[in-house]
Amino acid sequence: ANLWTDLETGRLPIWRAATAMALDHPVFGHGWGSFNFLIDGYRDTPTGLDTSYAHNDYLQVFAETGIVGLAFVIWLLVLLARRILRTLSSPMSAEARLTIVWLTIGIVAALVHSIADFGLRIPGVGFMFTLLLAIFVRVSAEPSLVTGPRRRRRSRRPTRADGE
Repeated sequence: ANLWTDLETGRLPIWRAATAMALDHPVFGHGWGSFNFLIDGYRDTPTGLDTSYAHNDYLQVFAETGIVGLAFVIWLLVLLARRILRTLSSPMSAEARLTIVWLTIGIVAALVHSIADFGLRIPGVGFMFTLLLAIFVRVSAEPSLVTGPRRRRRSRRPTRADGE
């Protein structure tokens, strides 16, 4: 449970092997889903961690899809960052701004976590990330969807006392 020990004996050797794998075929990589099958040929020693994944989503994308795939991911991240900044700089209600901020925190947390793990490849995490992203895209396109608590208007129905 020591961070430095985990890095030195766990993740760093896998990251070195994944980097060597990526540099072996830098333009298009080895192919989507090939990491699990090829990584053992690039490792020096066992690490004790599951090596089905690189424990870094970005490095794994680089190893599997090369510079082309990594550039696509970076392009998507730039588009997301631009959308976040544009949305937060536009006028909107306090509730909408708070919703956008919390959605952004959730999205960024998942993306940062992907630097040291493979969370987006776990179905539940990937689904939650996709859901947060979808809600963010919808609300950022139309912030008026988010409003404060609404009061119900009571409809006046005739009662027996009013005369039937």
